[in-house]
Amino acid sequence: MECFIPTFKDLSVNWHDFPDLVFTNPWGRHISDTAVNNDMKKIENKIKASGVEFEHIYPHVLRHTFATRGLEQGIPPEPLINPQ
Repeated sequence: MECFIPTFKDLSVNWHDFPDLVFTNPWGRHISDTAVNNDMKKIENKIKASGVEFEHIYPHVLRHTFATRGLEQGIPPEPLINPQ
């Protein structure tokens, strides 16, 4: 199975070429970085409102988390470093 992780540039220009996107809107298009950031901020605010201290997390952190978990599961680093 080939591993392909599209970059934002890929998605903003050719989103229709990636039918298996993980995060899509109801119309099957990619979700903008602004939308993801806004949703993460809403979650962060709910956590803080419950009294838990919580540092802001940027969407790019999800990419690092994915890469870390992939490496832990044995995915070679090349597709994670330089997606094609």
